[in-house]
Amino acid sequence: MRGFSDGQKRAIKKRDNDCCQLCLSTKRQRQIHHLFSQSSYPLLANILHNGLTLCEICHVKFNDFCPNGTNSGEGEVALGFHAQTNGDHGAHSRGRRSAF
Repeated sequence: MRGFSDGQKRAIKKRDNDCCQLCLSTKRQRQIHHLFSQSSYPLLANILHNGLTLCEICHVKFNDFCPNGTNSGEGEVALGFHAQTNGDHGAHSRGRRSAF
């Protein structure tokens, strides 16, 4: 199986209170992001702990930060720090889930 099933996506969103784990938005469309890329870490592709709920804006920023499936978990920490220190669309640390 490649990636998350619809049921797994629902479970990840429920676990994350259906809000972006970087900016805590509940208004933008939420998507499931792989902390460790599917291409580099295929055995983690459908493991729930490898999924993170992000809004569409944070998901695009993350993928720009780690292009071509290069994310290996460290990028989530760096992007979270960037969002927290720059105040990107209301980001704050309360409720944010650690990548590790």
